[in-house]
Amino acid sequence: MTIVIEKKYIVVPINNNATSKKLCFYDGAGNEKRLVMDFDCKIDAFSPQYMAYIDVSRHIGRKFSYDTIPHIEFSIEQSDERKLDGLYKENYRPLIHFTPEIGWINDPNGMIKYQGVYHMFYQYNPCGTEWGNMHWGHATSVDLLHWKEKDIALFPDDMGTMYSGSAIEDVHNVTGLQEGEDAPMLLFYTAAGDRNMLSMGKGRTQCLAYSNDGGKTFKKYAGNPVIGHVVGYNRDPKIVWVEEINKYLIVLYLHEEKYGLFVSDNMINWILLQEIKIANESECPDIYSYRVADKNYWVLIGASDKYIVGVFRGGRFVPQTQERQLSYSPHSYAGQSFSGIDDGRVIRMVWQKLKMPCLRVPHQMSIPMEMKLKVSDMGCFLTAYPVEELKQLYVDAEVISNRMLEEPIEISLDKAAYDIHIVADYDGNMKLELFGHTLHINTQDDCITFGKIKLPISSDRETVDIRIVVDSCSFEVFADEGRFCATMYAVCDYNLPYMRVSADTIVNIRALSCYKLSPINKEVEQT
Repeated sequence: MTIVIEKKYIVVPINNNATSKKLCFYDGAGNEKRLVMDFDCKIDAFSPQYMAYIDVSRHIGRKFSYDTIPHIEFSIEQSDERKLDGLYKENYRPLIHFTPEIGWINDPNGMIKYQGVYHMFYQYNPCGTEWGNMHWGHATSVDLLHWKEKDIALFPDDMGTMYSGSAIEDVHNVTGLQEGEDAPMLLFYTAAGDRNMLSMGKGRTQCLAYSNDGGKTFKKYAGNPVIGHVVGYNRDPKIVWVEEINKYLIVLYLHEEKYGLFVSDNMINWILLQEIKIANESECPDIYSYRVADKNYWVLIGASDKYIVGVFRGGRFVPQTQERQLSYSPHSYAGQSFSGIDDGRVIRMVWQKLKMPCLRVPHQMSIPMEMKLKVSDMGCFLTAYPVEELKQLYVDAEVISNRMLEEPIEISLDKAAYDIHIVADYDGNMKLELFGHTLHINTQDDCITFGKIKLPISSDRETVDIRIVVDSCSFEVFADEGRFCATMYAVCDYNLPYMRVSADTIVNIRALSCYKLSPINKEVEQT
């Protein structure tokens, strides 16, 4: 079977219940035949659930032969656009969380604010709605809320598929890669050898790609890898500039519970500075700093939100705390902060792995959160809280102040997303019923429970302070102004359109607000 690539996408029929096949494209023939692309796809020519749109625009004009392993007979169609009827109007499509139009999404990557625009890259499979074929998807925003999906930034190659990483602006052109007037945008990523046929037998290495046109297109550095295979499953480079050591720093997950700290003057040549252990943690490191009382503190955090706080002293990272936990949910993973934020905030987003009942997208990104470090005589801890920009989505409100909860409070809701905030005296157990789900607020055991998830609350406070951002398939819960947080998988039952607050004793509700949120996609707003 042969094909001449004439359009942006090849269109492949997919059924998640089918057996996975290897879809291979070859250049040349006979002894000159060379593998160019390979994808794992659950192809079903007879009863597909949906069509996958695989971007092959970089190969327009080329003629390939193609086949599957094991072999099946099917024809590939081509298209210049993704034809997706009812886009963003699907049942259980998130209303205020970013999702791609179609395809698998996981770890946020390369988060950066560049020339006033927020860029979010992410692990992406264009070949289906299950994990595999890792590319870097790409979306941009000017307000952290409304995202525009862009063309894929990084494609698999003969070094591997495109695993997670980070981004930075090369403001001083230390790499020498700048070609125009503007500083290049750099992407550091893991090339996952052995994850496609093109890279069989190769290990995982850390590579560099760069853009000189504001993130529209990327070139992979000719001297890749910039960090060769170190050990184990080394992956997920996070890059920052560290003023205290006057060097660029990459934190890299190594293996088991260990992370490696690498330093460089030019972001090309890297040497290992030290190793750091975070107990019961792995993958996707993030690191960011705070200036408190004329001292720089650094937070080093892993994929499951276990973190340590430290300082750079004597040219090395020196932990100041034991491991602490920020989030308490199996549905939240691989958070990453933006580089290039110019207002002093630390802002991050997290992959929320939910397996939503939405055929085109099984997962979503979290709402953006501002991260703060609270330092006192009692120690220091990290908080995560919705960014102020979320208030731009407020359209309607129900607000209650200083009411004794003698009888349940009930508020009618629409088929919409909500931002709910409750502050009550730390006295008595409360129950919050929301779109058919129940959260138990237990002041005797100092926790919030939802199914198997248990989220701590602080008994040393005068109040219970809980904020919940509600979307079609999720509750994002923030307790004690973000000291503890959890993502809860909750498919909203819109047949039960209300919120009800009750208690086992009389409790003073100091403040209760329920803000309806406008959807972030215009296709929904027009309905």
